[in-house]
Amino acid sequence: MDVTMHESPSLATITQCSRRSHRKTRTGCMICKARKIKCDETKPHCNNCIKRSVQCEYPTLPPTSSDKILLSASDEQVANSPESAYGDSQLSLDLVNMELLHHYTTSTYHTLRRDPVQRTLWQMTVCEIGFSNEFVLRGILAIAALHLASLRPSRKDFYISRGIMHHELGLRRATSLLPYMDKENCTPLCIFAALAGIFAMARPRTQEDFLLVNDKGLANWMVLMRGMSSIIGSAKPTLFSGPLGPMFQNGHRRFQLRSLESSMDSSVHGKEVKLLQQRILSSCVDPRLIEAYIGALTELHMSLNVLYTYAETYEASDAFIWVFRTPEAYFVLLKNQDPGALCIFAFFCVLLHQLGAHWWAKGWSTHLMDQIYRLLDDEHRCWVQWPIKQIGGMRILEALCGEEWSHVVVWGTGQRFRVARADKNKEKLYPDDPTYPAQYYNTAIDREARKQRANAGVAGRSRTGYAVVLPYTMPGKSYVASISIEAEERRHNPLRCG
Repeated sequence: MDVTMHESPSLATITQCSRRSHRKTRTGCMICKARKIKCDETKPHCNNCIKRSVQCEYPTLPPTSSDKILLSASDEQVANSPESAYGDSQLSLDLVNMELLHHYTTSTYHTLRRDPVQRTLWQMTVCEIGFSNEFVLRGILAIAALHLASLRPSRKDFYISRGIMHHELGLRRATSLLPYMDKENCTPLCIFAALAGIFAMARPRTQEDFLLVNDKGLANWMVLMRGMSSIIGSAKPTLFSGPLGPMFQNGHRRFQLRSLESSMDSSVHGKEVKLLQQRILSSCVDPRLIEAYIGALTELHMSLNVLYTYAETYEASDAFIWVFRTPEAYFVLLKNQDPGALCIFAFFCVLLHQLGAHWWAKGWSTHLMDQIYRLLDDEHRCWVQWPIKQIGGMRILEALCGEEWSHVVVWGTGQRFRVARADKNKEKLYPDDPTYPAQYYNTAIDREARKQRANAGVAGRSRTGYAVVLPYTMPGKSYVASISIEAEERRHNPLRCG
């Protein structure tokens, strides 16, 4: 499994002060000594190394009468007694890591699962395993650090840097163990893979970060999820009978919900999946590709059935099981940015959208849909209209507009709507809906009507009918709310498409 991570994101800029006199020290870490900078001597990791996300190492020195017990509390170092009663000059009490562990066992664990039994497992059992496997403990501390970063903006950079440090050190050790996985370490490796997948989703991201696929391959979070599936598959008997047994037993019960028979024609989401399948297969003649598409779509339909039937008990595993179960051949297509595979993944974003209340999954469905939309041509954009509407189409379109567009326009009659972008002079409308000709319409939108009614999310009168004009920066507007046009107005003023 390829678990190579990208470089850590850029953190807060460190202002370098002008050189001034200071007390020289010979007990700083080796990293600061090599860089010829002053070390604050915080142990086990000085703040310079934390900010640079590198492993901090101190030289081994014989005990002296001046040795002190170091207490590391956030950025502060507090000196204690002049000598350890036990003669250990390197004894350190890292209050930051204690804070992270406390936060995980009192808060973070609660955000990982909804089932009470599983929550207890992640609160107690996982920590106990971490005390015997340092890389698991580092995975726990990494997740807790990112959770605290989301809750405490004033110290966000500090917690993020600490989380990245723990994650990368744990990942290094876990990666080295993968080729030698056995009955003893398969459980810790499975736990770390799950924690690493959550970390990959929770770590800071920008609009430019690739979250799905680029010319280098699949994004890390997906590689980690697929890797966890491989670990489970190769050590299933041991995992089911071990300390994680309750988690896998609950997962098996959730998996059985997928086996309930349901025709694609019996639900709205089923009909949409069937329509997508027909569109993809109509342009595909390779039997191997057809098998990959059908495998992914079949698993997708079952996942959507669980979502819409058991929404009140919906778990994160109900969404990610699609990643585990879908054939590898599909992910090869996705890696190559195949349009059909991208459209299927757009439907998977509907599953992810239901996890949006979790701090670690917030905004993921929108970001992924945005990237998929940009990779598709006009024809295939038409194929993903249903998932766009399910996760809030207007937010997607607002993100697509960028600063070069001043407004998003949604207009139409009856149940047929078309989406357009207005340029800055608001005289030309450029359709975004590929079901219509990609030509612009010279539309003089009544400025007074737009000014009075656009903010209310209702129609503004134009010479060709009724249009909803919304600034692309307006927050919280969903696709459905944005196309709220009075039925009476719609009936008397049908849109005349050019």
